[in-house]
Amino acid sequence: MITSSQHVMNKILLLFLALFLISCSRIIRTQDGAESVQLFFLEQSGNGRHIQSLETSCEFIGEVIGSEGHWYSFWFISNTLLLQGAINDLKNSIYEKGGNVAIVYSDLDFTTSVTLLGQAYNCSPIDSKDKARF
Repeated sequence: MITSSQHVMNKILLLFLALFLISCSRIIRTQDGAESVQLFFLEQSGNGRHIQSLETSCEFIGEVIGSEGHWYSFWFISNTLLLQGAINDLKNSIYEKGGNVAIVYSDLDFTTSVTLLGQAYNCSPIDSKDKARF
């Protein structure tokens, strides 16, 4: 027969086991090829210069979302790793859709995760003389 103290110890042990497993969770990594995707954050885009250039020079692929974090794991992952995971997830989404550049519009403010929203484009490879257009 399980005593009351053994029951409490079992619950504590189960809690520590759950916390240990959550703390071992890894952030999303970029898949092969997705690391070359370029992101332009709207605040850095210089009064829409990048957006205009992408709209005229590149093929629009679609909206993309990247997210990292869960209600049960955010306590154990630093903000830096949450953001890096969201960026990696966004790059993977862009790459899977056939894009290589994206304008990132916002960081959707959740308390348990980081979510990025953007628009993906497929642009021809940029050589050194064309870098001025971006």
